Amino acid sequence: NKVRTLHNANIFSAVFVPGTNNTSVMSCALDGRTILTSLDAERQTVSAAVPLYRTPKFASRIIFLEGDPNVAYIGHSDGRVTMLDLRLGIDDSALVQNFYLHKRRVHSVNGLSPHPKHPHIFAAGTDTSLIHICDARYLKGIVGDGMSGGSPSELEHGAASFLSIGTPAVRASEGVGGLNFSESGDSIVASYKSHDVFCYDWAHGLRNAHQPHYGGGDDELAPFIANPDRATTGGSGNVVMMPDATQFSGRRNVQTMFKEATFFQNDRFVVTGGDCGNLFVWDRDDASLQHKVRADCDIVNG
Repeated sequence: NKVRTLHNANIFSAVFVPGTNNTSVMSCALDGRTILTSLDAERQTVSAAVPLYRTPKFASRIIFLEGDPNVAYIGHSDGRVTMLDLRLGIDDSALVQNFYLHKRRVHSVNGLSPHPKHPHIFAAGTDTSLIHICDARYLKGIVGDGMSGGSPSELEHGAASFLSIGTPAVRASEGVGGLNFSESGDSIVASYKSHDVFCYDWAHGLRNAHQPHYGGGDDELAPFIANPDRATTGGSGNVVMMPDATQFSGRRNVQTMFKEATFFQNDRFVVTGGDCGNLFVWDRDDASLQHKVRADCDIVNG
């Protein structure tokens, strides 16, 4: 069924708000607005719509984290990530809090992905070749007084992420247009504009960051997750280049930025779209192209 929203430009992301039984949808769009739309479950029509926030630049992606389902995280094309606390009223100055991933280097946040197992962790794809891994507990500690109402926090180098990963194979790219964690949470797949798709064993990158409170044990994040005090001392901005990242080739991606890449069938396959209108499916282990299926008459972004 079609639902008309208050947006007046392309919608880039729309998600059901957790705990609302699929009766509330949050969306963000090219018009820079983030809107909360309430649905009439019986009539499947809009019962109410509330504009929550607007920026001069477009809003690209919305996620919720299991660790705090009341807070939405929205990426923007000016390099900021906005946190909206839905427990607060629309007139509450603390409703909106912002931070930059890296004000001098990141000019656009193109994708966000929540970790499937660790409730405070998420990954961010930007207009750079790096993927930034963040801890929401730390971010809430740095957006304090004076950071509400749309005034982004200006952080030191790498302060918004405890780890950034990339690969030497990506020397020329217009950034990450879409990314997702694997079902197990140990890997990230990323789609680059003007380049290929890459899969990173980011837990391996975490070990190579040489941070004593991150490594060890069967679960690489266990010491980190178990100690929020250590988590909030993060932000050291470790950058780890991973030459062993798996590269998936064969599709063309130059016409649009927001092409998603994701895992499929218990992480066995990697899937993305191309400028040619085809859907590409690769074997995750050996990077061989398994299927190329016509999915649209123009471009496949999803």
